Amino acid sequence: MGGSTSTKIPALLQDIAAWPIKGLAVFSGAGFSANIRSFLVSSGRAVDYADLESWLRLCFGLDLPQGERAKKLPLRTHEDAAVPASPTKPPGGPEE
Repeated sequence: MGGSTSTKIPALLQDIAAWPIKGLAVFSGAGFSANIRSFLVSSGRAVDYADLESWLRLCFGLDLPQGERAKKLPLRTHEDAAVPASPTKPPGGPEE
């Protein structure tokens, strides 16, 4: 099958959308740029192998093991990384 990855990936996602049952593409490795990774994940039809277990647990309503809850949830964006997870004192709260 000829063609570049940039033409094969959208075709793969279209093929999956046409399947009679829901399908999922699983990808992994350093060969995927950040843009392609974002494109795949945002399609709702692809997941990075590193996130597969969490995705399957979420999809099928299974609990994460206790140790995994802290590592995997909640998901944070790049913008969240600059904001502290919890303030030391709520704004407008009583002084101690």
